[in-house]
Amino acid sequence: MSHEHNQRQPIQDAFFPDLADIHIEDIRNAIQTRNVEEALEIFDVAVGHFGIETIRGNWVDNYYQEIQLLYSNSGDDSKPTLLFDTVKRAFYLCSLEELLAQEPDRFGR
Repeated sequence: MSHEHNQRQPIQDAFFPDLADIHIEDIRNAIQTRNVEEALEIFDVAVGHFGIETIRGNWVDNYYQEIQLLYSNSGDDSKPTLLFDTVKRAFYLCSLEELLAQEPDRFGR
């Protein structure tokens, strides 16, 4: 019996077909160097979103203070976007709605 494997689609094919390879490389480089704000800004401009927004909650650290999440605002919480979790120090490519639903106690939702 053969099994089909799910293959990951490139980011531009899966979510953002107009996102050029050059932007993908710039975003990847910013993420790899842990430049959170640069990665989010490059992504935000490249896909035509509406700026970087935050979700606040409990104290994180002296740099992020009470900012729990940073994300590129697509204008629709159910659409995929680039997010950075300041507590977990991790990037996510999913909808804000999806990420908030994973931890309702943390985000008060």
